[in-house]
Amino acid sequence: MLKIFSHYLPTHTLHQVLFDAALLFIVVLGAVAFQAAPGALDWAAWVPAALVFAASMIGLNAAMGLYRPVYQRCRRQAFARVALSLVVSVPVAYVTFGLMPWPEIAPHPMQVSILVLLCSLLMLRVVVNQRQAAGFFVPRVLIVGTGRDALAVYRDLTRPLQRSVDVVGFLPVGGQERVEVEPRQVLPPGSLLDVAGKLRVDEVIVAVRERRGGVLSLRELLDCKLGGIRILDLSTFFERSLGQIRLDSLRASWLIYGDGFRQGWARTFIKRVFDLVVGSLLLILALPVMIITAILILLEDGAPVFYGQERVGLGGKPFRVIKFRSMRRDAERDGKPRWASSNDDRVTRVGRVIRKLRI
Repeated sequence: MLKIFSHYLPTHTLHQVLFDAALLFIVVLGAVAFQAAPGALDWAAWVPAALVFAASMIGLNAAMGLYRPVYQRCRRQAFARVALSLVVSVPVAYVTFGLMPWPEIAPHPMQVSILVLLCSLLMLRVVVNQRQAAGFFVPRVLIVGTGRDALAVYRDLTRPLQRSVDVVGFLPVGGQERVEVEPRQVLPPGSLLDVAGKLRVDEVIVAVRERRGGVLSLRELLDCKLGGIRILDLSTFFERSLGQIRLDSLRASWLIYGDGFRQGWARTFIKRVFDLVVGSLLLILALPVMIITAILILLEDGAPVFYGQERVGLGGKPFRVIKFRSMRRDAERDGKPRWASSNDDRVTRVGRVIRKLRI
């Protein structure tokens, strides 16, 4: 697993992105070269055009979540993401086609062939991901420890939608922990390096909270790492697996020496520009839905259409977030905000749809 811009990226995901980008790039050039007359193709103009097309399609697929780890979704969810990606990708592809320097032939057959490839590529992505989730290319994981932290790691690795690892067992250390895991999964005590080599382990997760007093040998961990085995502590594991920082497993040293809190001016500037550009594009795409929603709110319950709430942002500065109003106008007539409950009678009919679809 690679770490790019302080985010974990599985190696096979990078391979998928590169394969898809190369295939899109080659097929665009191949479709044009196959139908163009000899000498009529301007390669200097078409190579950048093919690069732009491939990059835009990969960016859209990534935004739709097609390159996320497969254990985060079932097959139905995967096909739903593909359908959503097609709805977004096909119009963008046609916009990109309009910018391409088509040769003096009918461009429509080439456009159709490229779109067929794009659809096939998306379906292939689902098949490949499901094969990985079914047990192909599954890493073998050894959990060091037998206490409640080890049990929490095991439960996270074996969630219903997470089938991408094979937990070979739990290695007890020091005899100081109460056994919270299934006893039949506890391995006999031994050298970490020997056990990892014997079981062909790819990754070791250290789920031991107390490491002082010789409970865990740093030399054995170092030998495993030098042998090509990945070593993860609790904080790093939960950050990678859940995208969260578990406070109960957090150490001060991880906060001090970790690289997840770097906020240089270049990173801040790029992030701000990206947020503004992408936010503006999404606003334009969502404008028809927003207009329809506003009209429905007005027809059912009248003005106002929007509802503002105060939130706390960067540096503790308050700001107001504006949302479509989903409750009656007199929902908080006493001036005191109250949490919404299940089947809350303050929610309007349009509001139920808004909340369900996250508009």
